[in-house]
Amino acid sequence: MAPGSLAERSGLRVGDRITAIDGQPVSSARQVIERLAAHPAGRPLGLTVQRGSRILTLQLALPGP
Repeated sequence: MAPGSLAERSGLRVGDRITAIDGQPVSSARQVIERLAAHPAGRPLGLTVQRGSRILTLQLALPGP
């Protein structure tokens, strides 16, 4: 993960596994990419993340146009 990246600023860490986006389960990297690409720019979204044995909810705001 790049220092200062959007992912890092949102609280994601190396090793985190995204399990849902806006409450909708995702089971593959492809699903994550597709959902992020389809999400409106500038609108925050919720990421459910598994970090070890913990489940976290993080907020990510994709940059606007």
